[in-house]
Amino acid sequence: MPPPSEDPPPSGTPGATPGATPGSTPGAQPGEQVPPPPGYGSPSGPNPGYGAPPGYNPGYSPGYGPPPGYNPGYDPGPGSTPGPNAGPNPGYGPSYGPGYGGPPGGGIGQPADVSVRFVARLIDFLVLFVVNLAIGLIVFVGALNAGSADFGLGGGGGAGLRIGAAVVQGLIYIGYFALLESRTGQTLGKRIMKLQTQSPTGGIPTLEEGFRRNIFMAYPLVGIVPFLGLIAGLAALVGMIMVAVTISQSPVRQGWRDRFAGGTRVVKIG
Repeated sequence: MPPPSEDPPPSGTPGATPGATPGSTPGAQPGEQVPPPPGYGSPSGPNPGYGAPPGYNPGYSPGYGPPPGYNPGYDPGPGSTPGPNAGPNPGYGPSYGPGYGGPPGGGIGQPADVSVRFVARLIDFLVLFVVNLAIGLIVFVGALNAGSADFGLGGGGGAGLRIGAAVVQGLIYIGYFALLESRTGQTLGKRIMKLQTQSPTGGIPTLEEGFRRNIFMAYPLVGIVPFLGLIAGLAALVGMIMVAVTISQSPVRQGWRDRFAGGTRVVKIG
């Protein structure tokens, strides 16, 4: 008896699931989507080669708006125009010369205004008035005791008294200001008002600078000559007015006598 015939195997891939599409992945169910094999399509997970570089600031895009910390009020370029919020550029303020500090009216080390210097001078004149009054009384009483009754402009005891008073007063005036300013830079009035006279280099004035600065205070010496005492007093008054005017007009508050002394100045020290 011949052996029974066997059915031929179905066409397709050996071991494939019956009904699967030819060329499909083995083991896949009919109609199931099979992911592509590795190496095709986009990789799974983040790609370290893409995205923002380290230090990237999403709030700033180069070329669009100012960078962080940009100050629109200051452009250091030559010929640039400051922005609307511009303040004074650092290091470009007004210049007042070496050692002269900033503009008048400031704090310690700044040039003193004419008003505070006037008060200091007034205090000094009150001190000198008391000193001269005391000396004058002593001389007057001494002349009376000596029996001199001639107090006119002629010779005798009156002329000697007048000459002596003019010399003493002139020496006291110029000595008071010149000597004190050349020792400490301060008279009594300046010490009370916390002012100091300084030399052109910023130190204490020399004796020569002190004398040159206060030479007009020796005006009583002109009273040695008859009739010139009154004229000398008026000239000294005009000189003091000119000092106040030139101080007010100077950017560093220097009067004409400061310039005559070589560039002295009066500054605040408190």
